[in-house]
Amino acid sequence: IEFEAEFLKTAVDIRKFEIRGNDFNIASSCYIPIDNVAKGMSLSVRSSMMPMARFKALFPAPVTPTWIGKRLLPLFTGGRAKLSNLLIQGGFDKITGLDKNENASSLLLDIDLDSINVADFGGGLESQTVSANVLLDNGRLKISNVNGLIGKSRIREAVYDYVDTYADKSLENWLISGNFSLTDLHTISESGISPLIVRNIAKDIHDTEGFLDGDIRFSYHPGWEFISIKGG
Repeated sequence: IEFEAEFLKTAVDIRKFEIRGNDFNIASSCYIPIDNVAKGMSLSVRSSMMPMARFKALFPAPVTPTWIGKRLLPLFTGGRAKLSNLLIQGGFDKITGLDKNENASSLLLDIDLDSINVADFGGGLESQTVSANVLLDNGRLKISNVNGLIGKSRIREAVYDYVDTYADKSLENWLISGNFSLTDLHTISESGISPLIVRNIAKDIHDTEGFLDGDIRFSYHPGWEFISIKGG
């Protein structure tokens, strides 16, 4: 453990608090004003790449919106993860209410994933060696730099952009590029990871074989009757 701090008349400045283990390293810094609590605090946490089980055990879920620990992290298993940055800053009323839309600007979360498995594909379809970046900034969730193997299909690039995590229904932007087994593509389309409108179309398609190489960009909102294809 390494600790470096300065206790000032107006603030507590923890410049370095670092913990090292056999398979992980976590470093944080924190600035807490004393004379003017309205200014709030600033907390930054970073980690090395570590096994997923260790990452989940050490992830500071209590200081982040509840859906991250309950819904996002359980999607990922195996492989490794790195907390590139968790930044929380603002007045104390904001950082204690990160589940509220008006406090979205107080949180930035940046996670790198390597060689993970992704849950919720259904149909016994296995994902392998999938890597990605997960960024939550000002309430906008973007999963990018996605590549790897899912079943017999190879994803060259994929991006999932969920515009407003605080909204009951939000615009979603997708980019998918790769070489896909049509059987895998049908299974993925029917899974919970796909938009509802895609699942409704996929359930009427059967006995698909062969491979499809290509890319597509589209947007979707739960209130729309159709997806909006942007390119491909």
